Amino acid sequence: MIIKNPKAVIFDWDGTLANSRPAFVNALEPVLKKYGKEEWKITKKKYHNPVISLKENFPNYFGNDYKEAYQEYVDNYKNKTTHLAKPLLNSINYVEFLENNNIEVYIVSNKEQSLLDYEAKKHFPNTNFIKILGNGTTKNNKPAADPIFKALENTDYEINQENIWYIGDGLADFKASNSAGVNTILIGQGCLKKDWYKAIQKDVMHFNTYEELLNFHKSII
Repeated sequence: MIIKNPKAVIFDWDGTLANSRPAFVNALEPVLKKYGKEEWKITKKKYHNPVISLKENFPNYFGNDYKEAYQEYVDNYKNKTTHLAKPLLNSINYVEFLENNNIEVYIVSNKEQSLLDYEAKKHFPNTNFIKILGNGTTKNNKPAADPIFKALENTDYEINQENIWYIGDGLADFKASNSAGVNTILIGQGCLKKDWYKAIQKDVMHFNTYEELLNFHKSII
């Protein structure tokens, strides 16, 4: 595969631009406890479907109480834990590099829109994201390609692997970007031991850190 300098880069959020796991766990644990559920590390193993969004997983965790439980989770996240999310190391430097080279930047995530907006503006206050799309922006969330096409609906260039990079860290990211026909890049070491990654690693680019990705990107400009 010949990799060319893209016209746009789309990012996932959780685990890709930001480490928000501490915020997520601290917001969810009290809700699990309130409804008599097991702690997150056990609930995740038993009931979590990694391909669908967190919101879509709540019926798996809470049964008929999922709507109330989800709202309580969102309220906890907004009111108590937003300070716990942090940008990944050198992610800000990489986004700045993209903008300095006139490459458009987007966020397409399955995260709750209000939480996504807050964190993106807090941690990337100087970044002009063309669009920030969260859960429910389109009828189908990732792993469908719909949110990617929605983000790029007003662009004047072709949506293909040469023009568009999608950067993520999970299987839903790969499935969505692959379905959209754009170039998939996985970031971080979290995916390396996953069975799904071993099955698709020949079809994606992978970088352990944003420093590695930045150095590679500089080399092709």
